[in-house]
Amino acid sequence: LEKSEKSAIRAKELTTLLHTFSRKGASYRKNISLVNLLQDVVNDLPEELGFPVLCQWNIEVDLWPVEFDRDQMYSAFRNIIKNACESMPTGGMLEIALENVIISEKMHLPIKSGSYVKIIIIDHGTGIEKEMIQMVFDPFFSTKEKHKGLGLTTAFSNIRDHQGTIEVESKKG
Repeated sequence: LEKSEKSAIRAKELTTLLHTFSRKGASYRKNISLVNLLQDVVNDLPEELGFPVLCQWNIEVDLWPVEFDRDQMYSAFRNIIKNACESMPTGGMLEIALENVIISEKMHLPIKSGSYVKIIIIDHGTGIEKEMIQMVFDPFFSTKEKHKGLGLTTAFSNIRDHQGTIEVESKKG
């Protein structure tokens, strides 16, 4: 039964990923609390991971509203946070911060100037080798056995489709 349940969960995840890619442009965006969305993701993961997710939150007071498709952003942050948690196989602390930022052209980011909410997710896991960081968003790339390598690719695509950007910093160990 456990194997069947895990297979069903994997099939659901893959179907969600394929559905996300297939409905580009078909988005149902509205103002939703990013804090509530991220808390839902963190609260839903322990059952799937098999260990508790300890989380330290740092949320700016008067965080700006953000318009997004809840399903797409839930999927994106679920993949990012799950990946972060899996990098700490013996457990650890996940830090999540949300802050208002103004982006200007001088910052040389691949997004338009304007008002954004910055989300910082920090794990204290094993890290990624410098040579591999540039590949983490590539389809089918994974540093873990038995993984499809589509989670961060989907996250990248969903965030970009919402006129955002995503960056990774890491060091081995």
